[in-house]
Amino acid sequence: MHSLRFLGVCLSLAVLAGMPVWGQSIVSAHSGLIHYIEGQASLDGKTIEQKSGVFTDVKEKGVLKTDDGRAEVLLTPGSFLRLAENSSVRMISTRLVDTRLEVLEGSVLVEVAEMSKDNAVTLVYKDATLSLLKAGLYRVDTNPAMVRVYKGELVAESGSQRVTLKDAKELTLGGVWAVNKFDSKTGDAFYRWASRRASYLSMANVSSARSAGGYGNSFTSSGWLWNPYMSMFTYMPYSGMYYSPFGYNFYSPTTVYRAFAPSRTLVHSGPSSSSSSLGYSPMSHSSMGTSGAISSVASSSSSSASSGRAISSGSGGGGGAIGGGRGR
Repeated sequence: MHSLRFLGVCLSLAVLAGMPVWGQSIVSAHSGLIHYIEGQASLDGKTIEQKSGVFTDVKEKGVLKTDDGRAEVLLTPGSFLRLAENSSVRMISTRLVDTRLEVLEGSVLVEVAEMSKDNAVTLVYKDATLSLLKAGLYRVDTNPAMVRVYKGELVAESGSQRVTLKDAKELTLGGVWAVNKFDSKTGDAFYRWASRRASYLSMANVSSARSAGGYGNSFTSSGWLWNPYMSMFTYMPYSGMYYSPFGYNFYSPTTVYRAFAPSRTLVHSGPSSSSSSLGYSPMSHSSMGTSGAISSVASSSSSSASSGRAISSGSGGGGGAIGGGRGR
């Protein structure tokens, strides 16, 4: 816990001092990068060995399975797939225009920061097809079989049955479908772990956005950026801000400068306007400033968690990522 708090303070000081933090952009050619694994997981029956500086991809028809562990996979730009313990998925298609995954067992959460017209994410469970239409947070469980929409919108189809689900609605799968409301503000241990993962990604976003906007890097679209200081990738919106359903902010290179401008006090009042297609919102000048922005970074680091390691690949530094412990 103390090390995470220390990192949050150091990151805040680095932002204020203007310390260069290199964020290397990645042009996503396909979905399926295994970004983080905690505990035991396998790909096509082979145990995944966590090695610094090495990416592992889930290829088409590949099966990712967690045992006593959890996993995080990067899909289309701004879409995160997270698997609970004893869960598995099969990658049907890795194309950004038609990313498809079959949920085989267990529980999965998909956080979508951006759903552009050129990207699509679809989940399949048995004979049900679940098309994610908007930015938001979605969950599929197989026991009992159910899909939940914490925030966002999806269309579920199976044979002659077709249902549209929006915020705080759940659908039981199998037999005659039934739609019910649920409390979208609470969750189990897996949900809380996913929230912690979102907080670490948000922390990495601040320094990476600062780097992308101020140190000569070209940044022309939303996407993934590598943060070598935290040994992890983070999501970067092209403009405005993305407000995670878990409550964390992701800044664009332009917005991070305004948000951390000196001599201002942040009184966060929510987005002034939003884009339902992209999932992030411009931030009004009156709601930006230093103290609140730093608080959002430092407070993210106060969650207690055991350390893990990012599975990284190709172009990027090594080292262990800030982990998301599986505490309750």
